[in-house]
Amino acid sequence: MSFLSWNYRELGNPYVIPILHDLVQTEHLDFIFLSRTLVGSGRMEEIRNQLSFDSCFAIDPIGRSGGLAKLRRNPFDWQLINFSSNFISVKVHREGKPVWCLTGFYAIEEKLDLALATTRWFDMFTSSPAFQCDLI
Repeated sequence: MSFLSWNYRELGNPYVIPILHDLVQTEHLDFIFLSRTLVGSGRMEEIRNQLSFDSCFAIDPIGRSGGLAKLRRNPFDWQLINFSSNFISVKVHREGKPVWCLTGFYAIEEKLDLALATTRWFDMFTSSPAFQCDLI
């Protein structure tokens, strides 16, 4: 399993998609978290198709700032837990494997782009606006 967290402004730039596509193919990515996309959910769905991913959840930008997206490939599945303009959190499922939580953050105090939050992480960052995802 592999994932990428990319803070890339203006994902709508047509020169960016081929670069991202090459990266997806080279690294065999299963998940992508994109921040500062500056594109809406309709455009993210087009990008998802171009990258050959199976699912996408996107949060539209507000004016000329923000925009988040999380993309995934089979055989993984996910269940949306919570989201805001600063994060997307999902429970990740794969048959025969433990369930785990994947949260992509952007523009929070700790400046985390991606975190797999554990109890130890919450002990270290007690003032984080994130929440704990108990494994099932």
